[in-house]
Amino acid sequence: MSEIQMLQDTVKKIEEKLDVILNVLMGNPNTPNEPGLLIRLDRLEQSNKFKTKILFLMASGLGMVAGNAIFFLINR
Repeated sequence: MSEIQMLQDTVKKIEEKLDVILNVLMGNPNTPNEPGLLIRLDRLEQSNKFKTKILFLMASGLGMVAGNAIFFLINR
């Protein structure tokens, strides 16, 4: 086997492995129900932002209720 043939085989193997890595990261366009890692990570980040906003709103509302109750008790 010549060196050029060995290099071509090596490049082909590297390309195949690179395709597998890209499919894992980006997802396979032939299977849209199975998103890649980047899309999954983005969805998790968006979900976390939403949960943080909801938690902040709930804490703010609870703080307002507590503040109103204290104000009501003081001015009684």
